[in-house]
Amino acid sequence: MLNVRLYHGSWPTIVAHGAGTALALGAAAVLAAIAWTLGNAPIATLLFGAIALYGAVMVLILHWVERHVQRLAHRRGETNASIRWKTVCALPLTHVVYFACLASASVLGRVSWRGITYEFSGPWAVRMRKYRPYRPRTAADHDASVV
Repeated sequence: MLNVRLYHGSWPTIVAHGAGTALALGAAAVLAAIAWTLGNAPIATLLFGAIALYGAVMVLILHWVERHVQRLAHRRGETNASIRWKTVCALPLTHVVYFACLASASVLGRVSWRGITYEFSGPWAVRMRKYRPYRPRTAADHDASVV
């Protein structure tokens, strides 16, 4: 997401879509729960129905994309596992993680990766601030961290 923020021309649109979707779904769920609690069943049903419809459309889109991927894999002589229910159940979590990634990328100004710390103020304005040679973890490092 940081790369998208720095170099994609439509970053504001991407943020607006991700935030809008997450906030709309969250607001609909909260308002539906409030309506249900206050005894306004028609509004609660309408909101829960809208959330369910959104979820159903997302599952249909996922199925459509998966069908095309399966066809491509079949043409290559490969086999892929079909969509599992845990994938479908992960769709709400996807919105939460996506929103968190967008929010994080929006405010990041420094990243440390493999011993190098980068600081950036905008596209092409990236500076290395700290360098330690990368040392891959060994089996001994892994065993020591488990104990």
